[in-house]
Amino acid sequence: MHYRIAKLEDAPAITELLGSTGYYGPVDAAELDGIIVVAERDGVLHGCVWAMVCGRHAYIDYLTVRPGYSGIMPLRLMKTLEAVFRQVGVQYVRGVVKSDNTAAIRIDEALGATFDHDYSLGYRRL
Repeated sequence: MHYRIAKLEDAPAITELLGSTGYYGPVDAAELDGIIVVAERDGVLHGCVWAMVCGRHAYIDYLTVRPGYSGIMPLRLMKTLEAVFRQVGVQYVRGVVKSDNTAAIRIDEALGATFDHDYSLGYRRL
């Protein structure tokens, strides 16, 4: 598996990947500002994670892997993104994980994240 920063031409495949999970609502990857790291094998994307970077701060979302490709892939996507963060000077990372997503919570905790279980994030598209 090859992990890399996505290119503009990856947007349709990322959009398809995000939609294939049934977890996220409609997302057009071409509208995501920021950095997307992808996991690719033989020209096919099997995972991705997106981050919006603002100075020393970053917000992570859309960590996605194709069914059958979970295993170590989410952790490697996050570690690749973390390396990019270090290169661009990010020092603080935030993200939201549903409380029933124990696999994602384990990955985030393994990377040193802590969680405030009394916090909810609101979102709406203008």
